[in-house]
Amino acid sequence: MRIETNSSKRIYKDKLSFENLSNLSNILYIGNEAKIKAYSILVYNHEKDLSQSIHLTIKNMFNLNTYYTNYAVCEAKWNKSSNVELNKMYIDDLKKNINHREKSVKELINKIKFWSKIHTHIIDISKAIKNSKNLPKFKYYRPYYFYMSDDKIFVEANYKNKSIIYNIYDFEHALVIKKISRLTNKLNMIKRGIGYQKQKLARLNTSAVKSCFGTKKLFKAQHTLYNEHSAWKEDFYKARHKTIELQGLNTVTQGNACVKYNYETNLLKIQLPYENKIGAYHSSQWFEIENVEFPYHKDLLIEALNTKNSPVSLRIEDKGDYFLFKPSYKLFKDENQINYSKANGVVGYDINYDHIAWSETDCIGNLLDFGTIRFNIANKTSGQISKILEKCALGLVQIARDKNKPLAGEDIKNISKSKLTYGNTKRNMKISMFAHKKIIEAISSRAFKEKPIVKFSFN
Repeated sequence: MRIETNSSKRIYKDKLSFENLSNLSNILYIGNEAKIKAYSILVYNHEKDLSQSIHLTIKNMFNLNTYYTNYAVCEAKWNKSSNVELNKMYIDDLKKNINHREKSVKELINKIKFWSKIHTHIIDISKAIKNSKNLPKFKYYRPYYFYMSDDKIFVEANYKNKSIIYNIYDFEHALVIKKISRLTNKLNMIKRGIGYQKQKLARLNTSAVKSCFGTKKLFKAQHTLYNEHSAWKEDFYKARHKTIELQGLNTVTQGNACVKYNYETNLLKIQLPYENKIGAYHSSQWFEIENVEFPYHKDLLIEALNTKNSPVSLRIEDKGDYFLFKPSYKLFKDENQINYSKANGVVGYDINYDHIAWSETDCIGNLLDFGTIRFNIANKTSGQISKILEKCALGLVQIARDKNKPLAGEDIKNISKSKLTYGNTKRNMKISMFAHKKIIEAISSRAFKEKPIVKFSFN
């Protein structure tokens, strides 16, 4: 089973009737406002103050029908549950980051002590020379060795590949003092960072799991990027009401109670969110949008619409000048189509930050063939990265298909990025660029679409 999402062609607003444009805008507005209100009630624990259930409260407050009320409340609950889990993850990452920084502090303190001892020894030597006293016994601080030659004091540094000789003045001012200064500055910087991290940790442990609808980045931009508050308010309003997902139901025709699609005439019918009562009965009002076409994988969508007990959700997105409709549904494949057999061997792969390495083996593990699929995602946008990785996944699955063998790869469950602070720059860059999850999703998606399917597994 796999979740598939299609996208319609653009439905431009200037080609819609005023009534349809108004109906779509109202659905986006009322659905998101109800969701935001439900989330506020859940997060700030106002549910206990309600005289009735949260479903009835939202339904009566916005005059919604049952389906849209369920959407708003369920979305709010899912959002809260997601934020609770994210909050736990952030707390765990912060604790690991603080521990890593505290270890760095201990290492820096030891380094500062080491260089301070050398500096103290140099000062003792300088004082003895200035006061015409006997020189103190020269000490050895690996890899630095003090010695006298021709009534002059030198310091020899014995490294693995070479040796460098300094006179004591240059050694003190060009190396020792600068080392102590740099290490001290770095130590103070890390200590300040630990303080900020602990404050953030305290906030996460005590505050409610808030969610900024419209994105936190845009909310903060009102004080920096916008000269007029009204302009920011308009953009923020659009961001908060630009998308809605009408959830599917497996008990109704075509898997959705609020949406019906005629794939022969490309006619999309959507139910309005408001509740209309006629006596003891409830009536539903619908509106129709013509020429809603799905150019990619329409056959899969038709299969999902005609499959019983298969929910089909519809996401409506306002892109400014046009709307997009994106149905999501589950795909099921016949197990007989899937290649599980390892009798002839497998195609194994290993994911790296800039390439995928693959190898073909026979049934007892002997190497038959190997190669690499290289890619470069440095300085690329999220969309560009997705396209690049999809192309790599296509190549890898094609190799497995040509060789008629299942794919097998390492299951890397979690790549911790909490220890990137103050580490090796190149190593940090490689870990940050390691788009493991995206590559796995791309390979899995492509393998699922193969006929017969290439089995995708982890070892």
